[in-house]
Amino acid sequence: MMIQLVKVGLPNFFETLGMWVGNFIILLFVTQLSSQDGMTGAHMLAIRIESFSFLPGFAMGMAAATLAGQYLGAGSPHLAKRAVLTCALIGATVMGLIGIAFLTIPGQLVALLSSQPEHLDLVPHLLYMAGFVQVPFAIAIITRSALRGAGDTKMVLVITWCTTYLLRLPLAYIFSGVDLPLPGGGVFDNPFVNHPTLSGLWFGLLTELVLRSCIFLVRFFQGGWTRNRI
Repeated sequence: MMIQLVKVGLPNFFETLGMWVGNFIILLFVTQLSSQDGMTGAHMLAIRIESFSFLPGFAMGMAAATLAGQYLGAGSPHLAKRAVLTCALIGATVMGLIGIAFLTIPGQLVALLSSQPEHLDLVPHLLYMAGFVQVPFAIAIITRSALRGAGDTKMVLVITWCTTYLLRLPLAYIFSGVDLPLPGGGVFDNPFVNHPTLSGLWFGLLTELVLRSCIFLVRFFQGGWTRNRI
């Protein structure tokens, strides 16, 4: 029992820790845009609205994790793969429909939660961008959960850390145009973009989501997770 707790619990803990530290650094990037009115509030509101699309993805991810673990435990990797693909199809369909709403009525969605002019100006564009990646985002969520449920926790840890620190943060930095503060004072000027923008930061984040989805899919179809002992 203790060995199982270490084998499963520690990778899950460090994966989650790494992900949240990465999110905190992204928030620091957003604060570097604070000279532009409403940037931080617009960022948080966009995340709040987009989070509604996460719910079906996480729900199907829990189902995929449970079914993958059960079928592997029963010695049926074929059924485990089919169950995960079915969950991914359902989750991607639902999140894709929400993505269509982000593409077609982003302004109306924002108006439901805020009447501030800066939010009505900034957030619809962020939601519009997010609408294009809801399907790959669903795939990333569900395959990640399925791999964890199958006991492939070490590989999920490696993928999450690599995509967070080698892709997500660098892409957010490059496209946002933010300047990095130095410990002794002053800043390191961003050499890539002259005019920092929140939409540029989101473009970097959304690009990473697409790449993360591809990486998780490669691991899923590679099939190494089906040889784990549950």
